[in-house]
Amino acid sequence: MVALALAAMLWMARHTASYDDNRAPFTVHGTLGETVRGRDFAVTVEKVELARALRLDAGDGDPPRRRDTYGVWLVAHLRVEALQQPLRFQRAELHTPDGYYYEADDRRVDMDYRLGGVEIVPGLPQRGVVAFEIPRDKLAGTVLEASPDRYRIAPDSVAVIDLGLTRDRVDGLLRDMPESLLLVSRYASR
Repeated sequence: MVALALAAMLWMARHTASYDDNRAPFTVHGTLGETVRGRDFAVTVEKVELARALRLDAGDGDPPRRRDTYGVWLVAHLRVEALQQPLRFQRAELHTPDGYYYEADDRRVDMDYRLGGVEIVPGLPQRGVVAFEIPRDKLAGTVLEASPDRYRIAPDSVAVIDLGLTRDRVDGLLRDMPESLLLVSRYASR
């Protein structure tokens, strides 16, 4: 009887989810151009561009501000939709196959140009960009991970999107990469 109880306890210990596993978000997967739906948001990476520098145009008549990098800028153009209640798109990271991750740059690319922090309400999807500084040798196989929750406190869903960055595609993007990419403030008069 003791042996049976011990066996049951061992089985439970091996097959019971840990605290971290119980708190982990639901992961939903998709690819470039596909709408990925979590329970409370949907996101589509519409396109990905690379550039050596960004030019940020505030739309105020001043020349665009230039942001250089030692690597490359990867700019993902997103469409985000709130499905149930208003939310703020707070978190976007690039994850490389070798375990590195890069957060969207919110120090050098102001809120006016990016999607992060913008309130999104159901029925009114928003488009915008997230920009990352990343070394050239980390691009191949990189995926974008996105959710409304910036600090992973308890996000309901996390979208993991394959950007289609095969070695051949990366080589082509790097070969055709522009010197700079112009981003215009969402508040600029059009």
